[in-house]
Amino acid sequence: MKSRSKLRIDWVFLCGTALIILMYLMFHLITGKSPFAPSGYNTYTRQAMAWRQGLLHLPQDVPHLELAVFQGDYYVSFPPLPSVPLFLLTFIFGMDTPDALMVKLYVYAAFAIVYFLYKKIGMKPIAALIWSLLTVYASSMLPLTLDGAVWYQAQTLAFMLIMGSVSLMVRRKTCLSLLLFALAIGCRPNDAPYLLVLLAMHFYNCKKDGQSFAASLRALLPGIACGILVAVCYGAYNYVRFGSPLEFGHGYLPEFTRDNEAFFDMSRIAGNSSRFLIGLPFSHGGASMEIFGFSLFIANPITTVTLLYMLLMLIKKRLDWRSVAVIIAICAEAVMLLSTHNGGGFQYGARYFVDLIPYSAVVFALCPLRTQAEIGDAKAYSFGALDAFVLLTSLAFAVYGSLMVAL
Repeated sequence: MKSRSKLRIDWVFLCGTALIILMYLMFHLITGKSPFAPSGYNTYTRQAMAWRQGLLHLPQDVPHLELAVFQGDYYVSFPPLPSVPLFLLTFIFGMDTPDALMVKLYVYAAFAIVYFLYKKIGMKPIAALIWSLLTVYASSMLPLTLDGAVWYQAQTLAFMLIMGSVSLMVRRKTCLSLLLFALAIGCRPNDAPYLLVLLAMHFYNCKKDGQSFAASLRALLPGIACGILVAVCYGAYNYVRFGSPLEFGHGYLPEFTRDNEAFFDMSRIAGNSSRFLIGLPFSHGGASMEIFGFSLFIANPITTVTLLYMLLMLIKKRLDWRSVAVIIAICAEAVMLLSTHNGGGFQYGARYFVDLIPYSAVVFALCPLRTQAEIGDAKAYSFGALDAFVLLTSLAFAVYGSLMVAL
């Protein structure tokens, strides 16, 4: 009789989880805010409650929220997906949904996805922990997890879904990967360039497995069908509300209708570049944090590490057509983000630009600096002092910046 295999406990992952919990306890003790508190900017909860009443618009105006005004009614001006999990929670909590907890859970799930992805590609557990913490928490993502405001709910849920989509594609789960991608677009439509990367990963996997191009296309069909179904649902929801399948509400925000401005405007790129590409983190040379954004390369150091990593790959002639897809997608999404009105408004660092972070996971997963032949086994990465230094300094700065924004 075969003995049952023992359940293997990943103690490194559990230690990482404990560190994250301790970090949040510190945050909430300092700020005096509950980690389960509903947000004052509870747009998605209000939308979920309106759904329960059979309404597609809110019953009344809420002046401090960004609501679209269309034919005399007030509508949520954000893509709808984050209201779905909150819809279920309203049956338990009513209007007092635990918004601050939800954003933490979304980002913790993204951390878990990245950790196990990094382990799968060859990182030892300690290295995987270090780099997953750096990827997820040592960035402008951290302050988004302290308050469950409407903007943060959408961005953190999209972050989790995109990370899941990338991980599933690495594991050759094409249909589920494309489904998660389609759902993510219902949180952050500007994440659309990730589709190019996912397709490049799919065709590379199929080619590596010896499949023909026709077989590769057939393997895409279930995922495409799922994506189209999700897109039809989004389009129908938008059409019923605004008469256009592509309009989710931003076009009817008073700030855009009053000033006749577009959400994306290429004329803003120069001004936003001076802030979000080369802007300094402190105001007037003092210790006061620049609260309306600064360089994404300082705020999200994993992006800086990724660019240096890709430069090394270029020098070593390791870039392939998948890497080209990543570069095109990053540039396309960065241009969209730089053309927005304010790049995230009141924030630590470069809030909108955390949408670029999952590209780092793609690069690390697909483009190892050393080949299997060079290292002799699958353990391509190990933990080093430089890893620890980069993480600790980046995380300490993110903690400091988060407290400056929260207090």
